[in-house]
Amino acid sequence: MRSLLFAHPAKNPSRTRVWPVFLPHAGCPFRCVYCAQEIQTGTVLESQGGDLQALARTLERDLGERLARGGTPLELAFFGGTFTALPVAIQEMFLGVARGYRDAGLITRVRCSTRPDCLEPEHLAWLREQGLDLIELGIQSFCDEPLAASRRGYDHAQATRACT
Repeated sequence: MRSLLFAHPAKNPSRTRVWPVFLPHAGCPFRCVYCAQEIQTGTVLESQGGDLQALARTLERDLGERLARGGTPLELAFFGGTFTALPVAIQEMFLGVARGYRDAGLITRVRCSTRPDCLEPEHLAWLREQGLDLIELGIQSFCDEPLAASRRGYDHAQATRACT
């Protein structure tokens, strides 16, 4: 049996440690069969409420402590929710924290995960201006039947458009 090797999509894959910020279900408009975040984390964050603001303050504090200790640079990653479907003010709040620590040399790259039906070209351009470097798309299938059966809330055409 022959091995198949696939090149990493990034020209120079990051070897930097990832600092994950988990936003359980925040911003997600659906509950599909893949979602068990309240079981995994014991919580679901309110997209509009103070939970996310408190999380941003904790992130700022923890990154500040790491910077003060002379910690090595990190990639900051927002996982577990639909980052691009959060209210813009919440996105801006988190990306502002990231920008401050990027300016200080602690953050080297910022990424988020999102759904393929929560992307618009104008919003992507704005996110790039705010310092977002990479978006991971949560696409479990490109086939309409399994997408409908799993209650993902998008179809093949939306997934394909998002990739484009």
